[in-house]
Amino acid sequence: MNEEIRKILCRRIAHLPMVIPRSWDEVRTEIRTLRNSANHITKAQFEKICVKYGITDPQRQTELSRFLHDLGFILHFQEIRLKHFIVLNPNWAVNAVYAVLDNQHVKDFNQGRFNEKLLQDIWTEKGFSEDEQANLTNLMLKDGLEICFDPEDTNGEKIFIAPQLLQEEQPASACWVDSPESLRYVYEYPFMPKGIIGRLIVRLHEYIETCGETDCACDDWRKMVWKNGVYLRKDDCRARVRFIDDRQQGRKIIKIEVQGKEAEDRKYVLRDIRKELDFIHEHSFPSLKFFKRIPCNCEECRESLEPFEHDYAELKDRKKKNVPKAECRKSFTMVPVQQLLDGVVSEPMERLDMKTEGKNVSPVQVTIQNNPLPISPTAPADPAKKPWYLSWWTWIAAAVGFIGSIASIISLK
Repeated sequence: MNEEIRKILCRRIAHLPMVIPRSWDEVRTEIRTLRNSANHITKAQFEKICVKYGITDPQRQTELSRFLHDLGFILHFQEIRLKHFIVLNPNWAVNAVYAVLDNQHVKDFNQGRFNEKLLQDIWTEKGFSEDEQANLTNLMLKDGLEICFDPEDTNGEKIFIAPQLLQEEQPASACWVDSPESLRYVYEYPFMPKGIIGRLIVRLHEYIETCGETDCACDDWRKMVWKNGVYLRKDDCRARVRFIDDRQQGRKIIKIEVQGKEAEDRKYVLRDIRKELDFIHEHSFPSLKFFKRIPCNCEECRESLEPFEHDYAELKDRKKKNVPKAECRKSFTMVPVQQLLDGVVSEPMERLDMKTEGKNVSPVQVTIQNNPLPISPTAPADPAKKPWYLSWWTWIAAAVGFIGSIASIISLK
């Protein structure tokens, strides 16, 4: 069990292995005590606590803050709108988000859409101050918990959209015509945490197509987004991104399709979408297993709406080992590996893929005041009083995914 926990921590916490000074434990202890009287503090207050225990270097203060954030002990996002706001009690923030997403007007009447007035009414009734409401609003947006987004072109009215609460059906007025020329890319998940597609929509919100931008008739000017997908418009291209629970084939996928006149434009739009999804994987679900699939472009598949899908990692491995071709299991022809890769990415883009499978895991090594200690509850620095991190291992293993899962809280109910 202990070995498995060590492996989980290595995969999930970028800081490990690392050196943990005892002063960090003293800061953590004071924060835990401070929770009894405050749900949040400012960055300046946090820095003052750090200085009290000898942590005067601003860089070290930031490292400690990020470490505690990654453990779910505090919430401190580094985005400019949030860097001065530190949540000491994450449950306080969770309850604030629940208050909005569970509200009948937001959830049932407006299907995930709400304005500033409704948001203010909900939080004022729950006892949140004006300053807290401003910070909590920023906390729910991109680079925070990524619960909702605020579209810009809404006739001057400030509104918010929470993808988790939108309608199940995609807009009928989208006028999307499937074409063999669409650039496709598929992420396949043996197990898929809820909330990923919602967070992806939030991260891509500035490109969401507005109803009426196409030549199709449209009843209103709402954004072309629904619970499990979105239509995007970027760089003279149109894209459709969907979560699909394919029960017939027994798989859960996020499917990206890009249409546009120029092949290079389609590739760059695909790259930008992939970049945002890979960011979510890397920062919130780093141990999540998934596969990337790209369409075959043999002569038969090139004209098909359902081409054979090649495993992207396998193709890259073939290229690395100088295996020049891969079999299409639909046409049973051998297709050049470079031709398959060039169909979805240009050569410089191939370095974009940051996810590696089968990555070797190094043993966790933590140093406390120059005393190296392997992570094991049988090797405490002081038998009379174990350092805090040694008694925390089981808790950390359960809590370290908190930041990734909090964004999907409404889906887990």
